[in-house]
Amino acid sequence: MRLDDLLPPPFPGFSDEGLAFLTALRDHNERDWFKPRKATYDDHLKALLELLVESASRALAVDGSAFTSGRAMRIYRDVRFSKDKRPYQTHVSASFDRPDGGEDPVFVYVHVEPGASFVASGVYRPPVAYLRPVRTRIAERPEAFEAMLAEVRAAELEIGSLGHELTTMPRGFAAHRDGPAADYLRWETVVAQQSLSDADVQAPGLVDQVVTTARGARPLVAYLDAAHGA
Repeated sequence: MRLDDLLPPPFPGFSDEGLAFLTALRDHNERDWFKPRKATYDDHLKALLELLVESASRALAVDGSAFTSGRAMRIYRDVRFSKDKRPYQTHVSASFDRPDGGEDPVFVYVHVEPGASFVASGVYRPPVAYLRPVRTRIAERPEAFEAMLAEVRAAELEIGSLGHELTTMPRGFAAHRDGPAADYLRWETVVAQQSLSDADVQAPGLVDQVVTTARGARPLVAYLDAAHGA
């Protein structure tokens, strides 16, 4: 028996039925609608997402990426402390982390949602304690941060804060409010991403898109790691 015979089948792309299910879920985000259709979710979304995690984890490892610990995210929302009581996400997603990363917040992330899919890498609203040395490095050498942004954009990725920015300067950085890095110092998120069409997520090539995005975001990951002495 060959090793390949023991591996799950390769990711084939998400199906029309899976995307149609997510589209309908936007208008019927309630348990009474979901429960009788759970088999569709299991077969056309959950099972395929797990294949994507397996295929992309292997492909990332072959490419030399450190982000090989993949996991599928739950579609069920935690509504215990939320005013929004809708029980389900209207997308499916997966995160790829560094094995044994502990509290490391840096990730590669895949988001599948009709008309709004993307692959991303970076940090999403990490703790202030994590951001402090990153901000210090930006404040001390803003030109190095600008160079990193240019390198990521040269890989045809968007990079920014996703709109997650402080309205005032973070504590300890008020002296930089008129400096060249003032806007960057207010960022609470730093993410490089690639938008995906519905056709992209329905093709086996989605695995390659994950690898390409992770590769293109390496200058960002290196910058974040360097700020923490890694």
